Amino acid sequence: MDQFIELERLSKSYRMAGEELQILHQISLSVPSGQYLSVIGPSGSGKSTLMHILGCLDVPSQGRYVLDGRDLTGLSEAALSQVRRQSIGFIFQSFNLLPSLNAVENVSLPLMYQGIPVTQQKERAEAALERVGLRERRHHRPHQLSGGQQQRVAIARALVADAPLILADEPTGNLDSHSGEEILDLFAELNAEGRTFLVITHDPAVASRSQRIVAIHDGTVVEDRKVTA
Repeated sequence: MDQFIELERLSKSYRMAGEELQILHQISLSVPSGQYLSVIGPSGSGKSTLMHILGCLDVPSQGRYVLDGRDLTGLSEAALSQVRRQSIGFIFQSFNLLPSLNAVENVSLPLMYQGIPVTQQKERAEAALERVGLRERRHHRPHQLSGGQQQRVAIARALVADAPLILADEPTGNLDSHSGEEILDLFAELNAEGRTFLVITHDPAVASRSQRIVAIHDGTVVEDRKVTA
């Protein structure tokens, strides 16, 4: 199976108050194309920093990051931004929807940044909303939607550009248990279509819905195991 993500001895540190703060330590990890992986760990373990690097929102201090055969190490911010637009969809705990835009307009945003014609933006956004079961709510603004519906809009936004990698940061953290289960069911369906999913969570129940769990503690991988049914 092809390795979609390859991390080699990845480290990340920050300079704070004149001292070097080490966040990630020599992480090596391979993720096959189409895998559904959860990264689990307590607050401060480094899992969000890892997601930022995987999402090309930050860069490692040391080591290599290869995505779909392309070495991203040392790329400029403009080049990393292009990778984000073309290859990565993001789903956040806080949904990150713009309150002044309706569902179609929120979902269309990645296509707007890619310069897709407006008519195609609308068609593709409505198709993505239909895929997550929200086409009838396409003209609703975020405040008119439940938390679970807002997260579905955010998922549609992550899907609309056909990104092969979906990164989800605590995607059920602001949802009730029923809505959270519905979102995880949807993740499983989308993963079955061939997308690579990487979920950051502190919740073992959320992680148990994936195919593989990587546990991080103090910036180091302490466990890497497959999930058994």
